[in-house]
Formats: sequence, C-alpha cells, structure tokens
Amino acid sequence: MAYCKNCGSQMEDGAQFCSNCGADQQPAQPPQAQQPVPPSPAQPVMQQPAAPKKRRVGCLVAVIIVVLIIAAGVFVFAKFAWLGPKNLGTKYDQDDLDSILSKLDLELTINGMDQEDSLEYLEDMKNEVIDEDDYEVVFTDYQEMSLELTPEEMTAFANEIAAPFMRYEKFQTRINSDGTVACSYRVRFDQIKKEIIPDVAGSIPSQVSSLLPDRFNLYTEGSFEISENHFVVPQQLNRLDVGMVSLKPVIGDISDDQRDAVFGYADRLISQFPDVVVHSLKVNEEGNFDVSAYLPTVVTVNINQ
Repeated sequence: MAYCKNCGSQMEDGAQFCSNCGADQQPAQPPQAQQPVPPSPAQPVMQQPAAPKKRRVGCLVAVIIVVLIIAAGVFVFAKFAWLGPKNLGTKYDQDDLDSILSKLDLELTINGMDQEDSLEYLEDMKNEVIDEDDYEVVFTDYQEMSLELTPEEMTAFANEIAAPFMRYEKFQTRINSDGTVACSYRVRFDQIKKEIIPDVAGSIPSQVSSLLPDRFNLYTEGSFEISENHFVVPQQLNRLDVGMVSLKPVIGDISDDQRDAVFGYADRLISQFPDVVVHSLKVNEEGNFDVSAYLPTVVTVNINQ
C-alpha cells in the first residue's frame, strides 16, 4: 500500500493523484540548473572619426614639386651636364648694362674700390658663387622708383651685377608676343637648399637628397607678376623643364592655392635684400617690364678674400 505524500491517506499502488486531497504523487523533478546566460557581446563604441589634421598643403606640394623637379633632373643632368641652359636669344651689351645702372641711379662699391673697378671685379667673378657667410652688403639711400626695363637690361644686370650673390647663373629672360615671360638659367641648388629653402630641403627624403645635383638647368615660361614682394602666377605655366625633361605632365594643373604656395618660395629671393619693396613688376604693351619699387641707390659690398 502507498500513502499520500501530502495528507498520509492510503492509496492504491501506482496512483498518480491522492483520492483524498488530489495531491500529485509523481516524484519531484530536481530543479534544472540554470544555464549561465552568456553575456551579450559588448556593443562596439562608435568612435567619431577624428577630425582631419590640418596640413600645410602648400608646403607639402612645394616639397613634392621640388623633389620631382630635382629627381627628374638627376638622370638628365648626368647625361647632359655639358649643355648650358636653354638659349632664349636674349643678347645684351655694355650699353644695356650702363642703361640699367643709370636708371637705378646705382652707386656700387666693392672692398673700397670705385664703381669702375668694382664692375671689373664682378666681371671676373660672374661665374663664381660667393657664399653668404663670405660677404656683407650694406644698402643705403633708398628711393621710390618707377622704371621701364628691357629684357636685355634685366639679363645684363642679373649676369653682370647680381650673379655672384644670387643662386643662379647664365640667366636669360624674354617676353613673348602673347605677354608671357620665359626664363632660363642654371640653378645653384646646393646654395638654395642651404640659404633659401632650408625648411623644404629638410623635408626631402635622404635617399633622394643624396642624389640631387648641386646645379641643374631650369626653363620656365608663363604669366607672372610681382605685387608687394609677392610673386603672382595666375595660371599653370606653359613650360617647366629641367634640362631636357618637361615636368608639366608630371605636375599637372595644381590648384590656385597650391600654385600660390609653391611660387611663394620665390618671394624669399626678394626678402634677402633688407627693406627692398617691389610694389609692382609686370609686362607692358611694349614688351618690357614696368617696375615700381623702393630700392637702394648706394650699395657697399665687403667680400672676404
């Protein structure tokens, strides 16, 4: 005989429910162990995209262009180093040199010599380069000037007066019939890296910098002017050649802001001369350069010998 688990009444064997209280007589099922609920995977935290860092786009483009120009010129320079810069057909004579000195009302003294001896000294030095640490220039008696200069006069001054102190040689300029300006010269890149663009030069990878020639030929052609010591290049150059290689297909048409930043490095050439201000330099209808500038009329140079 079986007894109810709940009230103790007698029950028939095998009965499922008590006839007295109705209690279920089936053995209780052990409680099911609760399976641990796997933790929900952590929802990834959506990171806001970092604001892009502002970059000096102009400086970066300038570095790229400098690298492209020089890297393309390495091979050409190695094979054609014996060739000079592109000949633009601009020839000058003593009259052109005398004319621009007269227009500038320039009094030049080198190491205490009078102007005639100073010019002869520069004639002997025009194919040399004088390191900036080896000379001192004092500019005095500044005047506001308005001048019209021919390409021949500009070429004469660049080669006979400025060349030993600038970072180019065998300079020529020409004004084309459409008003664009062509310039051809050999760049003294070793001096430019050290004195004009040390910040840009420092950004050129060492594996490229080690291959760069100290000098290379450069030819440019296009529209430009100077306004308050700033070079303005309003559109893509028609030509940009290193030696016999055109860089125009490589560089392509860069934006106005990038072009302005790149050619802004040319502003440093003017800033080398203290207090000089080129208010305006542009091509006129006669095919000459109209120049308005604040320039020194007395230049005293002391060169360490």
